Amino acid sequence: MKNYPKMCDTSLIQDGWEPKVGDWTDKGMVYTIEQVGRNLASYRLTNTVTMGKPYLKVQLTWLPTIEQLMGMIDTIKHSGGRYTAISMIGKIERWILHSRIYKPLELGVMKPRELWLAFVMHELHNLKWNGNIWWR
Repeated sequence: MKNYPKMCDTSLIQDGWEPKVGDWTDKGMVYTIEQVGRNLASYRLTNTVTMGKPYLKVQLTWLPTIEQLMGMIDTIKHSGGRYTAISMIGKIERWILHSRIYKPLELGVMKPRELWLAFVMHELHNLKWNGNIWWR
């Protein structure tokens, strides 16, 4: 799980975040959203260390769930329509085999959310994760 926040800490993911109650961040789960100024909101998080402490969006790293990552892929058109569950499974299976990412999966180095994030970044931005940064 330590790798996932680092993988998510990119403007390509963070700029698309529209915070909602229940979203997970590197500091805990958002449980309230409060308007601070005209265009600024603060977010209070559930976390034993930061309970109730307000944060601004720029102070947080959003950690999308698998469902949120799948929603990002759903915005891509596929053969004239949206991805179906079957076509998405086939596409991710081909990508895993082609990208040779199956070895880290077998070894348990890559977790499911990391796999989905890597797939999203490949599909949306043609980027790969090298263990430290996204690259082409």
